[in-house]
Amino acid sequence: MSPKPEQFPLPENFPPTETLYFPPITPTVSSPLLFFLPGNPGLVNYYTSFLAQLSIAHPNLHILAASHAGFHPDEPQLHKGYSWKWGPQPWGLDAQVKMKTELLQFAVEKLGDKNRRVLLVAHSMGAYLSLEMITGLKKATKEGSKILGGIMLFPTVLEIADSPQGRLLMPLLGSRIVRGAASWAAWGFSWLKEWQVKMLVKILTGQDPEAAETTRQLVTTPHVVEQALVLAEEEMRRITTDRWEEEVWGCEGRMVYVFGQKDHWVAEKTREGIMAKARGGGKYVLEETGLKHGFCVSQGERMAEVVKVKGWINDIVGEEK
Repeated sequence: MSPKPEQFPLPENFPPTETLYFPPITPTVSSPLLFFLPGNPGLVNYYTSFLAQLSIAHPNLHILAASHAGFHPDEPQLHKGYSWKWGPQPWGLDAQVKMKTELLQFAVEKLGDKNRRVLLVAHSMGAYLSLEMITGLKKATKEGSKILGGIMLFPTVLEIADSPQGRLLMPLLGSRIVRGAASWAAWGFSWLKEWQVKMLVKILTGQDPEAAETTRQLVTTPHVVEQALVLAEEEMRRITTDRWEEEVWGCEGRMVYVFGQKDHWVAEKTREGIMAKARGGGKYVLEETGLKHGFCVSQGERMAEVVKVKGWINDIVGEEK
């Protein structure tokens, strides 16, 4: 039976945020923390089966995942008119990095060991946030020394607008008319019964019940749709050229980048450029088992099995005692 996630407490005055926390099955005093960052749309419930299987495969880990800020379906009702210290909503990439950094620091403190070792695992644009976190923490504080490394799954960290999907969506994402129409469509879906929307999602996408329920929450919540589209538009504009230094590219194998074949969010020339960027400085893997960029909606357990079989987590966490 798969372990059930718990909700993790949030820092004071933190936006409402969905979390998935899997305590270690066989805890030790030095159990590392695996901190997971999702892609966009930043709904962490897409990854429940993936993270549950990682918890089984690595029973000594604390595993904590959190949705991106602005993706909580009840947020407007909970904090209507609230003035956040990160600026007005919808939140962009910089605010997401700051909030994830604050949550990570809070989690390390909450778990009771300020020297707890941390492994970052991220998907898609979550990889960009992770690299920004690593760079910021290593340059600014001692917190960076606790980050052992990371596993970036289908990372969109460079030239996302040059990808097949990026070229298709870039003109649309820049249109306020398109964003407004999408939000109005979500408002319309919100008037349907939950089972009707969920059935429609399953028919149109073939998603399993767990993923279909998460998609239902997405497509029936206008402010979440707006947050996803605004964030996606900024990704296209800002995730372009290389902005990282030795902290990322020269980490001697403690960063693993997993790319897919024919990934519609990563152009082949971009993938090849990244893989050539740091010979000897990281592991660059071309996934060949048919996993898709959007593995979280139907292939979560398969992705967890690949991570387990390849031994990436043990390779990184086991490098320090």
